Amino acid sequence: MEPANREDLIDLLIRQEELVGQFYRACAGKFPEWNNLWLSLAVAEDEHARILRSVAADPAEGRAFTTHRNFALSPLRIMLQFIEKQMEALESPDFTLIKALSSARDIENSILEKKIVETVPGDSVAIRTKIEQLKAETTQHRTKIIVALAELMR
Repeated sequence: MEPANREDLIDLLIRQEELVGQFYRACAGKFPEWNNLWLSLAVAEDEHARILRSVAADPAEGRAFTTHRNFALSPLRIMLQFIEKQMEALESPDFTLIKALSSARDIENSILEKKIVETVPGDSVAIRTKIEQLKAETTQHRTKIIVALAELMR
């Protein structure tokens, strides 16, 4: 298992948010009838990347963003590969809206399961607040996606 250092962890998290936003934009292009959902998710992912870039750019916050448990980078790298594969698969006519929403749900679940908020020391209130915001918004994304899937299944 490859332990995370602060810079690599933040860089991969930023890349993940950017790539998820790209996937959602591609879904908006393929499924224009669901444009509002996909674009709202993409804009939120852009904001998540911006927040993480601000953390990386601020020396005090960047130093505070350290792991107090053994956090591995490999799951992040695997998720990036998964998102890239989903973007490739999206080009296929067989990649349905249900598949896109299911992939989006899996992505959002994976982000939540990483428990990034647990990697932030308790005494870093500013950064913990930002990470809690990301967690809350990711939970909202997952809920929107689950509701959309349920609507399609009716």
